[in-house]
Amino acid sequence: MQSEFEGIAKLRRGVLILIIVPIIAVTTMVSVGVTILSQITSIFSFTGTPYASSSTSPFSSLQTDMGILAAIFLISVILMILGYLYIRRGFKTLADLGRNAKTGYTGTTLFFISLILLVIGVIIVIVFFAIGIATFSSSIFSAYNTSVGNVPSSINNAIGNASNDIAWGIIGGAIVTLIAWIIQIVGNILIGIGFFEVGSEYNESTTKLGSIFLLVGIVLDFLILIPELSLIAAAILFVGLILIYVGLGKINPMRIIAPQTPLFQQTYQPPTIQQPTIPQTFQTPTLPQIYQVGQGVIRGDGSAFITLYTTTQAMITSVRVDGTTLNAVMVNPVILQPGQNTITIKFNTV
Repeated sequence: MQSEFEGIAKLRRGVLILIIVPIIAVTTMVSVGVTILSQITSIFSFTGTPYASSSTSPFSSLQTDMGILAAIFLISVILMILGYLYIRRGFKTLADLGRNAKTGYTGTTLFFISLILLVIGVIIVIVFFAIGIATFSSSIFSAYNTSVGNVPSSINNAIGNASNDIAWGIIGGAIVTLIAWIIQIVGNILIGIGFFEVGSEYNESTTKLGSIFLLVGIVLDFLILIPELSLIAAAILFVGLILIYVGLGKINPMRIIAPQTPLFQQTYQPPTIQQPTIPQTFQTPTLPQIYQVGQGVIRGDGSAFITLYTTTQAMITSVRVDGTTLNAVMVNPVILQPGQNTITIKFNTV
């Protein structure tokens, strides 16, 4: 049971990180962005000439702020990965306990695969860009050392070769990035479905509602080419994460399991279960008794009627008449209930 609580706690911790990351990132980037804009405007005076009245160069402050933006971006990416790791571990814990959480776990797997592909795409672009620059530099160096008269033509060839290398890198990186983007969307959809399944597993409506918001936001984010939809998608995703976080906090696995034993016994056991068990405790030492009541009747057509009394349920396996060859071909009823039972027997011949 403790592991189940841990699974819910890991999911909630991961969702909380995904809520905090955009708040910190957006707040910091907006404040630093405003500072950068003010510094850019202060670089030039309103006459259009470079600003040089200050002893401190505004370019140094601008570089510092740009470094802060890069650091915030890197920290946000690391925190986002940490949040998805917590969510992945939470889904895995619940799935290992037999809960319906495998879909969400698969979604996190696809998400991390997309990150790996995204890094590969960036590496492809960087490598081909470096190859293009190296090709351009080598061609220029060779042109100036071998054929001075054809330097312009050599430069054009160098630019063409470098452009081809860079273009191939951009195309390859774009293809890998596109594949990574599609896989990430599918992974996020599966994660949203996973949260809905967790809400259904524990009958928690807020978690299910938040997962629906999450799925709607993901679908709208797929249409990111439309700026208005992109902003709406971000807002819906944020609301969905908050609802999921609140809903996960309401889940109590004990509340799902507890009614199976103590509450049911307290409400229904005294009238229905305890009463029958009392005579059973006194009857266990007593052997079952079965005997005939009165005299039986046998007719010329082979029909016989007898009354038997039994203290327990019993079954008739065979009927015969001592000293004869009569065999029963039909007995009704075969199962005897406690008390008197009238038995009808049909023999083969008389």
